[in-house]
Amino acid sequence: MRRCILMLFGIFTVGGCQLKLTPPQPAAPRPTTTVAASFDRTWNAVIDMFGDHNIPIAQMERSSGFIATERHGIGSERLALTLADCGSWPPKHHGDGPLHIPATTAVYNVIVRPAESSSTVRVTVAYMTADGSSCESKGGWEATFEESVKKKAQG
Repeated sequence: MRRCILMLFGIFTVGGCQLKLTPPQPAAPRPTTTVAASFDRTWNAVIDMFGDHNIPIAQMERSSGFIATERHGIGSERLALTLADCGSWPPKHHGDGPLHIPATTAVYNVIVRPAESSSTVRVTVAYMTADGSSCESKGGWEATFEESVKKKAQG
């Protein structure tokens, strides 16, 4: 991928005309999701959900409510473009759309916190391109994961 980007960069700088990469748009802050279940049930639901998605956990610290995964491949480029904004190159030809750069990997972090008679869960995802550049999440994966945890914990 890095090679392709460098080749594209070379194409866009021919003739002294340098086109710039449009950086990703900053993500809007996301609120936590309240779960009408105990910390224990929510914690276990998060672990189960990572297992269900075959996402390996790298670090768990129950006392702080923190779980982090290993870097995990996203899969298809089409899916990647729906999950994250990694920036784009301007169109090569007039009338073409911009060339969007796909994320290739992700690291998922989860915070579970106890509340009075419930708990909260918040997922953040760090998406990266093939060359290691950071991307901005569009928030869809996190929201879906949190809702699935909520249903499983409240089940």
